[in-house]
Amino acid sequence: MQRNATGDATRATYTLFAVVVSLWLVSIALPDLVFGLKQYPPDGSQDWSSAHSFAEGVNPYSPEGLKLNGRDTTGHPPTTAVWFLPLLRFPLEQSTLPLGIFTLLLLLLHTQILTHELSFPLPLVTGILGFALMAATTCVKSHLHAGQISEMIAFLYLLSWYFLRKDRELAAGSMLGLACTLKLFPGVMVLFLVMRRRWRAVAMAAGTYLVLATAVTVRFGMASWRQFFALQGPTARDWMGVIQNASLEGILVRLFGPSCGATQATPGPMTTVIFVVLGGLMLFGAWRATRRLPIDYAFVLFSVVSVFLNAWVWEHYYVLYLLPIATILSEMRRIKAPRAQIVLAAAATTAAAALLALDTSIPKFSSLQTDYHAPLHSAWTHLRLHLYEVGNWMPAVLLMGVLAWIAVPRGRTPEALLYPNTRGANHHDELLRSEPRDARIGTGIAAALIVILTIRAVYLMERTGNATLDVASEYTLLGEESGKCVTPAPGQAVAGTRLELRSCDGGSAQRYRPELMSDGRYALRNVQTDLCMDVSQASEASGAPIVQWYCSGNLNQRWAFAQGDPGTYEVITHCGRLVGVVDSRTEDGALLEQTSSSGRSARFRLSRSAPSAAQPK
Repeated sequence: MQRNATGDATRATYTLFAVVVSLWLVSIALPDLVFGLKQYPPDGSQDWSSAHSFAEGVNPYSPEGLKLNGRDTTGHPPTTAVWFLPLLRFPLEQSTLPLGIFTLLLLLLHTQILTHELSFPLPLVTGILGFALMAATTCVKSHLHAGQISEMIAFLYLLSWYFLRKDRELAAGSMLGLACTLKLFPGVMVLFLVMRRRWRAVAMAAGTYLVLATAVTVRFGMASWRQFFALQGPTARDWMGVIQNASLEGILVRLFGPSCGATQATPGPMTTVIFVVLGGLMLFGAWRATRRLPIDYAFVLFSVVSVFLNAWVWEHYYVLYLLPIATILSEMRRIKAPRAQIVLAAAATTAAAALLALDTSIPKFSSLQTDYHAPLHSAWTHLRLHLYEVGNWMPAVLLMGVLAWIAVPRGRTPEALLYPNTRGANHHDELLRSEPRDARIGTGIAAALIVILTIRAVYLMERTGNATLDVASEYTLLGEESGKCVTPAPGQAVAGTRLELRSCDGGSAQRYRPELMSDGRYALRNVQTDLCMDVSQASEASGAPIVQWYCSGNLNQRWAFAQGDPGTYEVITHCGRLVGVVDSRTEDGALLEQTSSSGRSARFRLSRSAPSAAQPK
């Protein structure tokens, strides 16, 4: 009787605690969530536009379709358009609201299924607490703001895992087939089913995908697939090396061209080869570690691998880590192991969860890069940038490590709940006798590659530096490739005029006066027009025009000069991109733009001169 009373009191206390914390977290997150639901969806707009093209029978990947939708490229496959057809009843600017509400409802259901299926204590209350914890993270806030679909993929992963636990292979396969129609990286999970020889699930996944793919192909035409894949090359060059990209390939690309450098690294043959080797080792290691374990547990490990092997991983992908974290927490309550190992695994899982709560949004990384590129930056600014970079991709590594530790126990006895078909530690050790050796070989190869590439990265970092300008002088910017000077279009002294290259004439329209800003960067004021060099509309996109505008001191009018080859500089914009020449042209009238591509067309020489006799006030 007393024991029941104690249990009731404990449950009541936990319920009260969970409700209070959930309400507190939601109250903190609510303003940001509401703000996100009212914003223009920068990522969702491409899918809404593709759905509109589907309704109109226009191929959105053709030059005509891209122009009609006002886009240069698109990163989602043709099948994604089908999912956005219900949103066409809303204007694009208002589509974030229904999509965001649907995403939040899916997330709430997501946490409830997890807590009930994994037998968490008081699953209803625990699920609500999990939802509140996720809602308070930058992951969900940016997910809503961008109009993304990662939670839809995560929920389909969850359903597939759920059906595999119930031995319903056809249903599990159909969920993965649907996930592949949203984005292509869930194809790794279909490969997992092949490795586990679940042929009915594989056939169902392929059939589900082909049904939607066929409908889209009939509407868009076969050329849409070829054009879609052709567009991925420029997209990869623009985004693969971005410091915020937490994918394996993104990490490798930045090792060859550090994110703290003046230019953004782009993928090359060497990074591709290394990625293929490491990706193959990861898949092989995950298969070897889990091949004798229940398929639902193996599914969880492969789900993390599938995300990490995607071309890019942004903060909204973190919802896909809910299933692995919940699985680890569930198994840690049951598994028997030396105390030191359990503490270490618990610490790694806690660190992964804490890092997932870190602010890894685009504005945050842009702010860190802006601080670093200021000539007066400190060593701490540099270190902080890289700590955020590592913290961004470390959760995937920690989760894979803990899941592998649970899968390959040494010197401990797993509970029958994790291994329902295994009785006794001796039998389990016999089954997995060779796995540690395979793991050591794979880890050794990966570690050697990381060490080599890190040494190269440090070498490249040492080559980067920022220039200091004399604010008492005037400067002319000359394109290295063309030898011509940066100037407004002749006779155009108005705000909004694009800057271009012209033959140097020594005139005041081709001279700029640097003004030191509080963060150590410089504004460049044109001597003749008294207007400042400016990234149009503070855009962070490649291709944004470089114009002259009323001097305001805003971030998009602040520039850093990174020294490259002797006598040349790369002009770094507010978001870490470069000033370059459109299409690398060299004739008079060649326009300037913001670009992610380095090269001679994105390098300038600075010609210093004494200040003019008459200076505009």
